[in-house]
Amino acid sequence: MKKETKETKEIRELVQILLDSEEKFTAYAIEKELSNEGLLLTRTTISNLRQKKSSIGKTSYDTIAKLYGFAKKHEAELIGQDDSG
Repeated sequence: MKKETKETKEIRELVQILLDSEEKFTAYAIEKELSNEGLLLTRTTISNLRQKKSSIGKTSYDTIAKLYGFAKKHEAELIGQDDSG
């Protein structure tokens, strides 16, 4: 098994934060924003990852890249989500 690089760990962790932030970013909102950017990612895929029916490690690079791009774009909201209030 390959050792996880620093970059891979950062990607996995940020995507997991996004998946754990269902109240802030619904599957519909993610799907719609990505669609507006010309990227196809279904709510079902996001829901399966959130419900642990699929794992990040076994998800296609393309899907992870789309989720990571979305997460990076909204990183301040994701990372600072506990600071609201």
